[in-house]
Amino acid sequence: MPGRPGRDKIIPIFPVFPYTTWLEQMACAAMGHEPDVFWVSYYWTWDVAFKAKVYGHLYPYNIKPYVWWYTFGQHQNRDNGSCFRPMLRFSRQGVKWNTDAIREPSARQREYNDKRANPDGRVPGDVWDCVWQESRVCGTFKEKRKWHKNQHPEALIERMILMSTKPGDLVIDMFAGTGTVNRVCKQLNRRCIGIEISPVYCEKIHAETDIAIVAGSASNATKLFDGSS
Repeated sequence: MPGRPGRDKIIPIFPVFPYTTWLEQMACAAMGHEPDVFWVSYYWTWDVAFKAKVYGHLYPYNIKPYVWWYTFGQHQNRDNGSCFRPMLRFSRQGVKWNTDAIREPSARQREYNDKRANPDGRVPGDVWDCVWQESRVCGTFKEKRKWHKNQHPEALIERMILMSTKPGDLVIDMFAGTGTVNRVCKQLNRRCIGIEISPVYCEKIHAETDIAIVAGSASNATKLFDGSS
């Protein structure tokens, strides 16, 4: 475990392996339902340990790493501040990606006004850095839900959903949080079920989106909200 030097021992700072084991268990739970695609987003601190776990097994899924690079990261003066979040995309063999749905202006278009550039833009790589569209959600942002400390930007979730699904497909969010996935699915004409362990968050998401929320842990959901709840 990471730690800081003591006189004659290492003092643990945080339990890396129990958390990464739990992440792996959640990924296995998702695989158990055999989705075509699922995404895992997690804090950079756990990146090396989590990847060591998932790449050490022969899962029936292709695993592709992504980096979400953002602005408005927490600033530091004594060290480099964090401005990225790792993500893993798990997909079954033969999945076709809707890459045309996430094209963005290329550098030829943005910077050089090059007439040779594809007018439809380019398919982004695996480092997602649309700076102003996918910034970290700060407290002053319009989309920020003040009642929750952590929130992914809608633009980031939109890109994942557009690339991975078609209109009418079902999207399941195992950790609904602020209901971002639910809101984006509603905008993009995708069906969505969110799972959230906090009854308070469930009520807030359902009141805002009128979309089904399962109250309970991701591995043991117990209550389904519907339009009559």
